[in-house]
Amino acid sequence: MGFWDLFRKKKEEIVEVRKVGVGELDSWMEDEIGILSEDRNHYFSSVRERISQLTEGFERGIQGLRNIDWEKIKTEDRVKNIVKGNLENYIFNLEQLMKGLLDLGELSRDSIDSLFEGFDKRTGKSYQKLTFLIGKEVAVIGKSAGDFFRELDRLQEENKGLLERIDVISDVKRKLGELKDVRYLIRNTNEEIEGIGNKSEGLRLEIKKNGNDIAKIESSDEFKEWEDSNKNYNNLKDRLSSKLIMLRGMIDFKLLAKIWHENRTEMGIVKEYRGNFDRAFDKDKGEILKNLVSSLNNKNLVIQNIQELINMGEELDSFKLERDLTSDLKESIKRLEKDIEALKADELREEKRLDKLREDEEKILGTIRDSLKDINVEVL
Repeated sequence: MGFWDLFRKKKEEIVEVRKVGVGELDSWMEDEIGILSEDRNHYFSSVRERISQLTEGFERGIQGLRNIDWEKIKTEDRVKNIVKGNLENYIFNLEQLMKGLLDLGELSRDSIDSLFEGFDKRTGKSYQKLTFLIGKEVAVIGKSAGDFFRELDRLQEENKGLLERIDVISDVKRKLGELKDVRYLIRNTNEEIEGIGNKSEGLRLEIKKNGNDIAKIESSDEFKEWEDSNKNYNNLKDRLSSKLIMLRGMIDFKLLAKIWHENRTEMGIVKEYRGNFDRAFDKDKGEILKNLVSSLNNKNLVIQNIQELINMGEELDSFKLERDLTSDLKESIKRLEKDIEALKADELREEKRLDKLREDEEKILGTIRDSLKDINVEVL
C-alpha cells in the first residue's frame, strides 16, 4: 500500500456533519422523513414479506400437527390425551401469534419480540409436554421461527444505519412535539404576565387619578369648612374626656358608698360610676349623679362641673358632621393597592412558571442535540 492509498483511506473516513439551526428543525425533520421514507418502506416491506413467509411455514406446521396419526404412537391413551390437550392450546396460541404478526402496524423488532415472548409464556408448559411424543412435528414450527429470526437479524444488520437513523428521527420527532407544547405554554405564560402588567398599570393610573381628585377636594372651601368643623368637634371631645377624668377625681366614692349603702338603687348607681365612670355618666347624662353628690362637702364644685359636662355633651351632640369628602376615594385607593399586591403575587407565580418552562425547553433541546449527534447532525 502506497502513501496516497493511506491518504485516500483517511479521507474516506471523514464524516460530514450537517448543521441545522434550531428554527430550521421542523422543516429539516420533514425533509429527512421524506428522504428516509422510500428506504424505510422498502425495509418494512422486506420484513412484512418475511412475516408472510413465516406464517405460511407455521400453517404448514399446524397442518402437519393436525395430521398426526396417533394410532402409530405407542403409548398409553391417558398420555396421548394429555398431549392432545396441550397440542390444542399450542395451536390456538400459534394461530393468535400469526394473527398478531400479520396485524402489526409498527414492524419494529421490539413489537415482534413482544409477540413471541407472549407466545412463549402461554405455551411453554404445553411445548414441553408436546416434545415428549411429537417433538419432530413441533420442531418444524421451531425451524420456521429460527429461519425467520436469522433472516430478520440479517435484514437488521444490512439496514443498521437506516434503522438507527429511523429511531433517532422518530425520537426527535416526538421531542419536537414536546418542544412545541412547551413553547406554546411559554407564549401563553408571557401573554399572561403581560396582561398582569397591563392590569397593574391600569390600577396605578386609577390610583393617580384618585390622588389628583383628593388633592382637588382638599383644596376646596367646602373641604376646609369640613376640616375646621371636624377639628372643633375633636377638640371638644378631647376636652370632655379630660373633664370627665377631672370630675371623677373630685368625687369621694368611699364617702358616697357610706352615705347611700342603705339605699339599694342609689348604691347600685354609685357602684356603676365607681366601676366605669365614663359609661355611667353617658348613661344618665349626669342627672342622677348630681343628686348623689348633694351630701359631699365639695358638692357645689362637683355639680358645677357636672353641668359643664352636660352642656359640653349637648354641644357635641349638636355637631352635624358630614362624612369626609375624600373617604370614598381613599378607600378606593386602598382597594386598588391591595389589588396591585395580589397581581404582584400572580406575576411572581407566573414568572416562576415561566422559568420552569424555559428550563424544560432547554432540556428538550439538549436531548434533541444529543440524539442528532448520533446521526452526525449538529443543532446550532
